[in-house]
Amino acid sequence: MPAHTLAIEPNNQLRVTVYAEDDAAKAETLTGVVLKTFSDHPGEQFSALVDLSSASNSADPATLKAYVPALEHPQLTKVAFFGFLNETQRVFVEFAVRFAKSSKVGFFDSEQEAVNWLHQ
Repeated sequence: MPAHTLAIEPNNQLRVTVYAEDDAAKAETLTGVVLKTFSDHPGEQFSALVDLSSASNSADPATLKAYVPALEHPQLTKVAFFGFLNETQRVFVEFAVRFAKSSKVGFFDSEQEAVNWLHQ
């Protein structure tokens, strides 16, 4: 299975694609890349568009915890999750968001809805 990917798009939007099966090592690697992006662009704000359409249906607590430093980072202003989010995926993502004490997160059925929300 491919590694998760991150790209910087115009307007400091991070495009993240999460692939199945997710695990703590992949999560830590992706979080490290996100944090390095922030350190390479001090003082800049970013939003994130996260594609979960290829993500696994579950994640263990260690995996979810690995994403917290990125979700809590002050340079990250909004995070929009989209893609096929079944109830299990939504519960796991919401758990990670609550763990990070973040209120800057939205869940959307389509990429266009997610993009529109990020640009509000």
